[in-house]
Amino acid sequence: HQLCVYDSLLRIPMIVRWPSKLGTGVNADRLVSIADVFPTLLQLLDIRFSYAEELQGQDMFSSEKRNYIFSEYESPLAEMNENRKYYPPDFDPSVFDRALKVVRDMRYKFIQASDGRHELYDIMSDPMELRNLYAEEPGKASELQKKLTDWLASFTKAVVKKDRASLEGLVKEKLSALGYF
Repeated sequence: HQLCVYDSLLRIPMIVRWPSKLGTGVNADRLVSIADVFPTLLQLLDIRFSYAEELQGQDMFSSEKRNYIFSEYESPLAEMNENRKYYPPDFDPSVFDRALKVVRDMRYKFIQASDGRHELYDIMSDPMELRNLYAEEPGKASELQKKLTDWLASFTKAVVKKDRASLEGLVKEKLSALGYF
């Protein structure tokens, strides 16, 4: 999803129907992420995948529950500046023109913003994420920010050589027609 990391966009239902494998009426009352879909499908289909341990996700139906999930909106859209002339005079688009990283547990959600306007929400008492508690609960904000920082530091940055990937011919032509170039 673009522009924000609020639950109104991130929290979407996933319905899986497979009574012979899952039973009926199963509700996953846990933290799950899009990264969990692939490992869940592998498990349901009894497919062994040699790199399964390297996946960030986990089987949604396993007995192991995670304590935190992470999300991010990495790059502000270039169109934000181009479209400013269409915004109402009292609209401040800067809240959408920033990179966001999120850590969430069952109760709290911390949003780290590239512009320094960090946010903290108590999802249990404020599910619409309307009351930013960042200034009121600095200890909780700091604890979750450290979890986020530690999680981000756990990855090795991929080095991509630009000369290794090139698109030519029909593929490039079709992608250009779709506006990717």
